[in-house]
Amino acid sequence: MNTKNLLSWLALILGAAIIIGAFFIFAKDAPCDLFVLNLSVSLLIYALFFVDVLVPWVNWSDRSKNRIGSIGLRWFVTWIYAILAIAAMLLCNKVYDVEFPVQLIVHGSLLLILILGFSAVLHASDKVTSVYVKEETMQFGVTEMRRAMSELKDVMCGLPDIPDAIRDRVMRLEEDLRYISPSNNPEAADMEQRFSLAIREVCHKIGGNTGNTDLIVVSLDKAAYILKNRKSIYSL
Repeated sequence: MNTKNLLSWLALILGAAIIIGAFFIFAKDAPCDLFVLNLSVSLLIYALFFVDVLVPWVNWSDRSKNRIGSIGLRWFVTWIYAILAIAAMLLCNKVYDVEFPVQLIVHGSLLLILILGFSAVLHASDKVTSVYVKEETMQFGVTEMRRAMSELKDVMCGLPDIPDAIRDRVMRLEEDLRYISPSNNPEAADMEQRFSLAIREVCHKIGGNTGNTDLIVVSLDKAAYILKNRKSIYSL
């Protein structure tokens, strides 16, 4: 355990000890059952606000940032529960003399609201993750197309005797590729894969024999045709 975690745990224990001590000082005359109930609720409220120190809600290494999308809802649920629970303790013990069974039902109901609220928070977090995965899937094919073009340019950089006709076609392909948008259409994914294969086929032909211009041009025209059709496909 590093120093930061050790200090966090010490702070948590110290805060809990202060709450427990305050109850024994100011609520020592309360019935045992009410004493335990209100102390438990108070410690739960304290833990809800302190948990981010020990276990940060936002994981910055997570690229999906799914928890950021639900952190507002999470704090809303926490504050609502804390306000209602504190109000219930004050009203039931200071304003009205409410019996233990009724208070137990009240705090049980509030705890149920808290659990349902956190369930909604987790659902929102999962929704953010699913959207991220969908976007990543849509982007993958386009990324592979651009990676294949980058590989082709790297191969061409090492071969200065490549005919200008081939270079011009590659430049036009690269320019057209800039205007491709990700799509969740299965047909688009298939064309993206075919384009990448066609470009890598060009890489193989150029690296094997730069003098075979006709075969290289045929493969480039094939890639251009696939790219043209891909540009006409949008998301479903």
